[in-house]
Amino acid sequence: MKKAFQVEGMMCQHCEQRVNKALQGMEGVRACSASAKDGIVNVEYDAQRINDAAIIQAITDTGYDVKG
Repeated sequence: MKKAFQVEGMMCQHCEQRVNKALQGMEGVRACSASAKDGIVNVEYDAQRINDAAIIQAITDTGYDVKG
């Protein structure tokens, strides 16, 4: 499954790296790409192994707000 999460607070490449690192370490996440410019984190994941709530929590734990 692929999904785009709208994220507020990312301002730079370091922010993108923090979010990507947090998500890439999660079981079930196949790929992710954060864009501070667009305020979007695209995630490809196995919905049988991880759900949206866990992904949102991981992003929130890095210090950013997920909208929508």
